[in-house]
Amino acid sequence: ITKLLISVVALEMAWRQRLDLGAPIGEYLPELCDTVHGRTVSVAHLLSHTGGYHGTQILEPETRALTWSEFVQYLGVAEQFFEPGSVFSYEHTGTVLVGEILHRVTGRTCLQTIREMVLDPLGLVPGNVDKQDEATSATQAGRHELDPESRRYVRVDWAKVLQPDEAAFPDFWHSSFSTYTLALRDLVTVGEALMGGGPPDSPVLSPATLAQLQRPVVAIPQVNGGFFSPLTPVSFGLGAAKYSEGSYGLTSMSIGQCLGLRFHPATHSCAVAGMNAVQPHLLNLLLRAVTCAATGASEVHREDAPFGLELEALAGTYLGGGRDEAAATLEKERLVCHFGSGNRRRTLRAEAVLDDDGRLVVHSATPSLSLGFFREPTGGDTAMMVWPVAYKRTSATTEVT
Repeated sequence: ITKLLISVVALEMAWRQRLDLGAPIGEYLPELCDTVHGRTVSVAHLLSHTGGYHGTQILEPETRALTWSEFVQYLGVAEQFFEPGSVFSYEHTGTVLVGEILHRVTGRTCLQTIREMVLDPLGLVPGNVDKQDEATSATQAGRHELDPESRRYVRVDWAKVLQPDEAAFPDFWHSSFSTYTLALRDLVTVGEALMGGGPPDSPVLSPATLAQLQRPVVAIPQVNGGFFSPLTPVSFGLGAAKYSEGSYGLTSMSIGQCLGLRFHPATHSCAVAGMNAVQPHLLNLLLRAVTCAATGASEVHREDAPFGLELEALAGTYLGGGRDEAAATLEKERLVCHFGSGNRRRTLRAEAVLDDDGRLVVHSATPSLSLGFFREPTGGDTAMMVWPVAYKRTSATTEVT
């Protein structure tokens, strides 16, 4: 959840008038001044995942190996998919840009700034997986993967998945995937601070930052199908999502782990959970159940309203992050969607139909595939949400590619 902490630091810097959230990022990163994104994307857009540029795919090897100079070149040619500020699409490199801006403003690395502005005032000392002794320590939850023979999750050492000259988290990604580790009880302390906790005479975070974290910036389109659909947030703000039961926070994954934090300002309650395996849907179910039990809120799903779009209007080809793509065709009142990628041969399939009440129903053999469609707020073209990434329609043809 480094992205949440980076957002908190950026909001604090804005409150101290050392950072302008509405300024184009090219004002802080001169190497981007001559790009459309440097002129139109603001810091606030990055914090709310509404930058609008053609994003990356973290599973692609070239993305994981990015350097700053290579990323600047990428942004120089990356298409602007959506008008900045209009469409939510989760993008890891947005936090990388914010981290670099904070580095230019403070002269400190993003992890140093997080420690100085958030962790140290809370009395928290993070661990660091870059240190070999700590990475193998019994105090670390570590990476776990499913063993196909025993059907149990077993710990996997870094040495088994990384070459000797590779880092677990390359420097480029530290703003988004940090090397810091914290115990769950320490994350509760962070969650309490996000609700104004701390000494009354010296609060860690300003009231302005706390208010900004709870301010919705962009609505998140409804998605259907898969086990993620009832768990998706209803909106996203400057660093934190808002969920249907009234809590705020973020869920994150790394290889072999997943982690989530929820805070509920109305009842001043906080819940954190971590799993030493990648099972984010179970993590989110647990967090929602705990939050609802603590706050008395009902475990309501997002309202599944009538769809409002005709299936034939959704046909076409769509492009997501990196080389991820989708083709949607209408076949006998069913919208059949095929998903592929330039670096993965396997093709995923989903079918969408309208029920008798006009609601969209999505069926897929892939339980993690949650899918939705929406009209772009500006321009009105159809777009696809493959949770949590928005796909841009590049052609209205119905031919499968």
